[in-house]
Amino acid sequence: ACYETATFNTTTCEWDVTGTEPDPIITPISTCDSYNWSVNGQTYTASGSYTVVANCQTDILDLTITTSTSNTTVESVCSEYTWSVNNQTYTTSGVYTSVTNCATEILDLTIKLPLTKDTTVVACGSYTLNGSTYSSSGDYTQIITAVNGCDSTIQLHLTVNPLPETAGAVSGIIEVCSLIGLSTPTTYSVSSVSGATSYNWVVPTGATIVSGQGTNSIGVTFVNTLASTNQKIQVYTVNEFGCQSAVSSFTTLTKTTPVRPTISGPTNPCPYVGAGSAVYTCDSIVNAGSYLWSVPNGASIVSGQGTRSIQVNFTSSFTIGSIGVTALSNCGNSSQRTFTLTRLTPTAPVAISGPTNACPYLGNSQQATYSVDPVANASSYTWSVPNNVTIVSGQGTTSILVTFGGNYVTSNFKVRSVSNCFTTSDRQLSVTAATYAAPGAITGPTNACPYINSDATATYTIRKVASAPSYIWTVPAGVTIMSHPAGTGANDTSIVVSFNSSFVFGTRILVQTTGCGTSSATGLTITSAIVSTPNVIAGPTNACQFMVSSTNPNGNLATYTIRKVFGANFYTWIAPANATIIGHPAGIGINDTIVTVKFANVFVTGSLGVRAGNSCGSSTTRNLAITKLNVATPSNIDVQMLSNCPSRVFKYSLSSMPTQATSVLWTIPAGATIVSGQGTSSITVSYPNSIASGFVTAQGINNCSSGSIRSLTIKLQSCPISFTSTAPTSKGAAVATEEMKVSVYPNPTSTAFNINVKAASNAPMIVRVLDLQGRVVKNYTFTANQQVNFGNDLKSGSYLVEVRQGNSVKTTSVVKY
Repeated sequence: ACYETATFNTTTCEWDVTGTEPDPIITPISTCDSYNWSVNGQTYTASGSYTVVANCQTDILDLTITTSTSNTTVESVCSEYTWSVNNQTYTTSGVYTSVTNCATEILDLTIKLPLTKDTTVVACGSYTLNGSTYSSSGDYTQIITAVNGCDSTIQLHLTVNPLPETAGAVSGIIEVCSLIGLSTPTTYSVSSVSGATSYNWVVPTGATIVSGQGTNSIGVTFVNTLASTNQKIQVYTVNEFGCQSAVSSFTTLTKTTPVRPTISGPTNPCPYVGAGSAVYTCDSIVNAGSYLWSVPNGASIVSGQGTRSIQVNFTSSFTIGSIGVTALSNCGNSSQRTFTLTRLTPTAPVAISGPTNACPYLGNSQQATYSVDPVANASSYTWSVPNNVTIVSGQGTTSILVTFGGNYVTSNFKVRSVSNCFTTSDRQLSVTAATYAAPGAITGPTNACPYINSDATATYTIRKVASAPSYIWTVPAGVTIMSHPAGTGANDTSIVVSFNSSFVFGTRILVQTTGCGTSSATGLTITSAIVSTPNVIAGPTNACQFMVSSTNPNGNLATYTIRKVFGANFYTWIAPANATIIGHPAGIGINDTIVTVKFANVFVTGSLGVRAGNSCGSSTTRNLAITKLNVATPSNIDVQMLSNCPSRVFKYSLSSMPTQATSVLWTIPAGATIVSGQGTSSITVSYPNSIASGFVTAQGINNCSSGSIRSLTIKLQSCPISFTSTAPTSKGAAVATEEMKVSVYPNPTSTAFNINVKAASNAPMIVRVLDLQGRVVKNYTFTANQQVNFGNDLKSGSYLVEVRQGNSVKTTSVVKY
C-alpha cells in the first residue's frame, strides 16, 4: 500500500513495483522531566527514540529527558554579596532565584551591617579593652569584629588615675588554733603608706574584724569555722582618687587540727575474758588536748579515758567489735580511728591418730598413744576415754598415753579444743576390740584357662565387712597375688592374681577377717573350661577376583577376619586346597584374628577354617565355604539416541553390571567408534553418516570366566543429503523462500500425534516414522499446511519422524508411552 504502483507481469509471473516509501519525519526534543508527543498523545518520562507508523508515514521522536533539580544556598555576609550563579551583587537580604535549563538555584541571603560605639571610661592605673591595655589618658579608636561577624568601630575616651603604693608586711600571730573562741581580739597591722588615705582589710571566713577597718591596724576574733589551710589576712591601700593598690600585703594563717591517732593493742580478746585487763594505746597527736575512747558491747573501760592509754575488761558475751579513739583540741577534733577486735575461737581437732584395734593392748599394761594436730587459738585439749581405759599422761595437751583393761569393748575416744572463751565439739575415734563376721561371697573368674602362663591377670573382690580392721587372703599353689589394689588393712577387699602351669584345677581362693581373732574362711573354687568356637568368618566367598591367572600372574590377596574370643590365647587357621595363608596382619597369638589368603589358578572350591585355643585346649572349627562363581548373562541392552544426522551418536546401557563380573566387553558394527565406557555397563557410540549395520554385543568378564553374550541388531540408513537453496534471478523484487517448519504435538503422548508442516511450496510431503535402529515403521503422504493425525497404533517407545519435501528434510524425535 505504501508504493505508488504494482503491476503483475504475466511473462515472469511476478509483480513489478515502482515508487518509494515516504521518508520518516524525525523530531528531536530536549525537555525537563516529561514530554507529551502530539503525534500519538502519549507522555514520556525517559530519554529514548520512539517510532509511530501511520498509513505510509513513519514519525520518529528523538527525545532527551533531563530530571529537574533544585539547590538552595544559604549565605550570611557583611554589607554585600556577589552570587556566582548569575554574577549579580546584592546589598539587601532576601531570597533570589535563577533557573538554567532544568536546574533551579535559590539564594537565601542575609546582609549584616557594621556597628559603631562611643564610650567614656575613668580607670585606676590602666584600662584594658578587647585585649588592648592603655596606661595613660586619651582618646582611642578600635576596629573589632562584632558579635554579628562584621567589622565595628569603638571610640574610647579614657582618664587614667595613678595607683597608691602597696603596704609593707602584715604583722600578727600566724598559728590561730589557740586564738579560736577568744573574745579578746588579736591585732594585725602594717606600717603607714605615703599618699594612702585609707586601708581596706580582707579576712577569711571564720575571722571577724571587730575594730580598725580603714586604718593600718585591725582587731580580729576567730571561730572554729576557720579553714585549716591557705587562709590569708590581706590589706590594700586606697588614695585620694579612690584607687586601690594593685596587690595586697598579706600574712597566711595556719590552723593545725589534730590528725587521727593510731591504736595498738591485742586484736583477740579471748585471753583476757575473765582473766585481767587488756591495754590499748594511741600515739601522741600535735595540738591534741585530750583523747576520747569508745569500746564495743561486752567490753568496759577500767581506766585511762581522756588519756593516750586505757585498760579494758572483756566479758564472755563479747563476740566482735571495734575500739575507737578521737583526738580533741580547741580548734577541732580529729576523725575517729577504729581498731577491730575479733574473738578468735578454736575449731575441733581434725582427726585423732592412734591404733584403732585395741586387741594388742588388752589387760597387759602396754601403753597406746593417741594424738591430734595443734589447733589455732586453742589453749588446751580435753580428752574423754571410755570405760576400762586409763589416761596415763597428757590430759590437756595434744597427745595422751593410755592403757586398756581386759574387759574393754569397742568404744569411742573423744577430744575437744578449749580456749578462755570457747570449747569445741568432740572429735571421735572408734577403737575396736572384737572378732568380725566372715566375708561374703568372692566374685571373680572361676575359669583359670585364659590366665595360665599368660600375661593376663584375674581380679577377685569381696564386700567390706562392717568395722573389720583387716583381711587375710590365701591362694593355692600355682597362684600368685600380684597386688592389693585398695591397699591393706580395712580396705583390703580386692586382690589381683596370676596363674602358672602348676595350678591344680578345683582348688580354692580363701579370705578371712581379723580382729582380736580370725573369722572362718570364705572360698571360691577355680576350675577349667575350653574356649568358645569363633564367631562367623568375614570375607569374600567368591575366589575368582583373587586367583592367579594369565592376566593377573600375582593374583590378589583376600582378607578374612573374626572377632576376638574371650579367653583365647591363640588361633589356628586352616586354608582350603590350592590356597595359601600368606600373612597374619595383626600378629600371631592372642591378636591373630586376621589372615590374608592367596588362591592358585587351579582352585575350585573349599573351606577356610579357624579354631580358638588356650592352655586348656582348642575350640571346634568355624568354617567359611569358598568357591568360584561364573559370570551371569548381561541384561537387555537399552538404546538412547544422543544426536541425529549428520553426527549420529547412540548410548547403549545395561541395567546393572552382570553378577560376578568385574568388567563388560563391548563390540560394535564396523565403521562405528566407541567414544567412551568400554569395560563399564554403559558405552557411547558414534556412527558415520553412511549405512551402518551389524550387532552391538555385551559380555561380562571376571578373573576366572567369561559370561554369555547379549546381542542387539543394528540397521541404520544413510543420512539424507542436506537441502540448499539458490537466490532468485528475476529483475523484479525478490520473493523470500520460507524454511519448512514441522510441528508434532502432543509429544510425548499415549494416544495419537498431530503433525503440521508449513512450507512455501505446495509440493507433496513424504513422512516416514522410524524406530531407533533406523527401521521404517510407517509411511504417510500429504500436502503442506495440512494437519494430519497419526501414531495411534504405534507401540510404546521412542521414534524418529522424518518429513521430506523435494530436497528439504526435517527430523523430529517423539515418544509414545
